[in-house]
Amino acid sequence: MMVMAGTLLGTATALVAGEAPPPAVTFGSLLHEMTDRAAHTQWPALPYRSLQASSYDRASLTPDDPKGWFANRDHSFALRTETNGALREAVLMEYDGPGVITRI
Repeated sequence: MMVMAGTLLGTATALVAGEAPPPAVTFGSLLHEMTDRAAHTQWPALPYRSLQASSYDRASLTPDDPKGWFANRDHSFALRTETNGALREAVLMEYDGPGVITRI
């Protein structure tokens, strides 16, 4: 559903800007993309960014500091918690724009 909404939004934005809508993604287009040797020799111009949030404990800095070097407080992955009505929600990552969580 999120992908469909993003595709529709992108198409609507392109139509408003006077650009041609992006081509439809089909099995044939994906197969062509996978087997196009010329495309594999160039960096792709992707309309998205891949971002990652990590629970890495940033207190671990240098082996010269034994207390900090063995820091391992990566059990708390949330940036912060927010209260939304009666729910308490954890914020895992912040980014302006559409997105999807692909791995936890």
